[in-house]
Amino acid sequence: MLMNSNPNTPALNLHPIQLIEDDVAVAQSLLMLLTSSNYTCVHYKNAEDFFVAVANNPQALSLPSCIISDIRLAKLSGLDLLNRITQKYPECVWPVILMTGHGDVEMAVNAMQKGCFDFLSKPFDPFMLVTKIHDALVKSVATQKKNIFLSDY
Repeated sequence: MLMNSNPNTPALNLHPIQLIEDDVAVAQSLLMLLTSSNYTCVHYKNAEDFFVAVANNPQALSLPSCIISDIRLAKLSGLDLLNRITQKYPECVWPVILMTGHGDVEMAVNAMQKGCFDFLSKPFDPFMLVTKIHDALVKSVATQKKNIFLSDY
């Protein structure tokens, strides 16, 4: 497990943040932002690669983290990813932040109704994303603690 050194996040063991973005330039800039904010991040070019990694390490879904995903991906979209996470992995404590350069109000409302933690339109303020990540990690920790508590009974 990796220890997060971000002073704005509670001291906890974090699984790396999961970034799913098919645009190389956007992915590189987000990775630089996350690294400079003292987060560890794993990048996937598509949702399919992400789900292969999850299948190989399903116990990671119970460790605090979050998912940041573009909505428009080649095969499985960000909304498809959100649906699969909520249906196939109910034990997952990772809030999902979706982002898009081609969104509208209907898409945002649909995503939030399906359980999306937050929805960002590109371009967005990078500091706002860091704040959203912090909030998602706080939620992830709370969900993990709740799950542990409930499993004790």
